[in-house]
Amino acid sequence: ETIRSGRYYDVEFEPVSASPSGVLEIALSTPVTGLEIHYTTDCSTPTPQSPRYDRPVRLERSAIVKAIACRQGAVVSDVREKEFIVHRATGKAITLTAPPSPKYPPKDGPAALVNGVTGSGSYADGQWVGMEGADLEAVIDLGAATEVTTVSVGSLSSRSSWVHRTPLVELFGSADGQTFAKLGEGADPGGDDPILRLKVSFPAATTRYLKVLVHNQVIPEGADGAGQPAWLFVDEIIVQ
Repeated sequence: ETIRSGRYYDVEFEPVSASPSGVLEIALSTPVTGLEIHYTTDCSTPTPQSPRYDRPVRLERSAIVKAIACRQGAVVSDVREKEFIVHRATGKAITLTAPPSPKYPPKDGPAALVNGVTGSGSYADGQWVGMEGADLEAVIDLGAATEVTTVSVGSLSSRSSWVHRTPLVELFGSADGQTFAKLGEGADPGGDDPILRLKVSFPAATTRYLKVLVHNQVIPEGADGAGQPAWLFVDEIIVQ
C-alpha cells in the first residue's frame, strides 16, 4: 500500500546548531535528490503550499516541525514531525565529570544533553549520552545568574540490553562553579514506559551553574544481568 501510494520519501530532521542565545537550526533532507520539502512550525499539517525548505529552519522557541516531500507539486511522503525544545540551557556550555561511553557516542558529545533534541527509543540514535555502570554528573554554565524552578531529565529503559532508567536525579546550584548547594531531587515514580522524563520542581532559585547528578543502579533481581552494573542513557536536560 505504501509503495502504491508513492509516499516513501520520508523527510529526515538533523540539528545543525544550538546557540547559547537559545536559537536552534534544523536541517531537513530526503533520501533522494530532486524533491521539494515543505514544512510548518505551528503544528498545522504541511501542504505543497506551505513554506518551501531552502535553508536550515531557525527556531527561537519550542516547536513541532512537520514536513513533507513533494515532486512536481505531488506529495510523495507521509507527514513526518519532530519536537524541538528551546529552554534556559539550550546551547549552553556543559561539562561531564566522567566521559560518556565510547561504545555509543552521542553526535554532539556532552552538548547532546542541551541541543534541544530528545532521544528516540533507540540508545544508538546519537542523541543519548550513555554511561556504562556509572552515574552521569553534568555541570551546565547558564552564562549568567538565572532563575530556575524546574529541571527535567530523560532516561531510557531497555532491560533486555541491561539498560535501566535512573532511580534518582539530584540538582545543585552555584554562583561560582565551585561551591554548590542542593536545589532538589526526584525519584523514578515507577511504571513501564521505556522513556522516563523525570521532572524535578523546587522553590525558585537563582544560579549560574547547575549541577545535574543522574544516578545509575545495579540491575535488580529478576531482570537480565541481575546484580551487574546497569547501562544508563540520558538525553535532553530541560531547564525552566
